[in-house]
Amino acid sequence: MKQLKKVFTMAILSWLVITGCAPDHRDASLHITSREGETVTAITNVDDALKASDHVVIGEVVDEAKFSSTNTYRYTVAVKTELKGNVNAKSIDVYEAKDALKKGKEYLLFLEYWEHELYPRPVYTPIGEETIIEIDKNQLRGNENIVMNRKKDDMVTYIQNSPEAKRLTKKNVHIVEKASSTEELIDQSDFVLHVMPVEVVHENEYVKTVTADILQAYKGQLDQDSTVINLPADVEVGKEYLVFLKGEKDFRLTTRQGSVISKDHESQWNDVLSSINK
Repeated sequence: MKQLKKVFTMAILSWLVITGCAPDHRDASLHITSREGETVTAITNVDDALKASDHVVIGEVVDEAKFSSTNTYRYTVAVKTELKGNVNAKSIDVYEAKDALKKGKEYLLFLEYWEHELYPRPVYTPIGEETIIEIDKNQLRGNENIVMNRKKDDMVTYIQNSPEAKRLTKKNVHIVEKASSTEELIDQSDFVLHVMPVEVVHENEYVKTVTADILQAYKGQLDQDSTVINLPADVEVGKEYLVFLKGEKDFRLTTRQGSVISKDHESQWNDVLSSINK
C-alpha cells in the first residue's frame, strides 16, 4: 500500500486555499509534515492520523462546487458524528481536489482546520488524500494502514478510546467580524493603506490575490512601493481602495467586514479619511 501523501503546514495550507491551489496528486511516497515543530513523520496507522488532525468527523457529502480555476473543489459535508474536536456546525466546507469526495457518499475524514477574514466559514481540508476513508454501511474503504480490516463500528470505538482523539488542537485564531467604529478599526490596524490593484496573481470565489501599488500609507511604514495582498474577490484592477491590515509580512484584513473601502463609495471614503486625519 502506498504511503500517505504530503500534508502541508498550516502556513502553506492557508496560502494554497486562499489562492485556490488545491493539493494536486502528490507523490504518495512523501512524508507528512506534522504541526509539532518541524519534524517530518509518516502516517503509518490511525493514531498517527488522529495526532495530525485538528478534527475527525464522519459525514455525508451533500453538495460540491468548483471553487477556483485550478483543481480545487468545495465539498459541503453534513456532520453525522464528531470523533475529535467540535466543529460547532451541522455542516462544514471541505476543500480538496476534484473527485476526491463524491456527493451522496459518507466518509471518515481526518481534517486540518483554518480560518481567515476573507472566508465566510472555517476551512477544512483532509490531512492527506490517502486518509479519506469511504464508508459503505458498516464497511470501510481506503488506506489499509488506517482501516486495518476494521468495520465502521469498530473504528468508531477505537477512535473514541484513543488518547490521540482526546488531545485537542489549540489554534490562536481570532477573527473580528466588524469594528464598532472607524476609530477602533484604525486603532486595531497595523497598516492603513491607500492602494490600487495593478495585477491579479490568483483568485477564487472569495479572494483576489493582487499586486497593488501603495499610493499612500496613512498608518504603518513600508519600504516598498507595491505589495502582494489578499483582498475580497470583488475588487477591481485599476480602482483605488483604502485597506486596513494587521500583521508584519503576511498581511490579513483587520476585520471581516469594513476593512476594504472603495473610492467609488465617496461618502464613506471621505468619512474614513476625516477620521484618519484627525
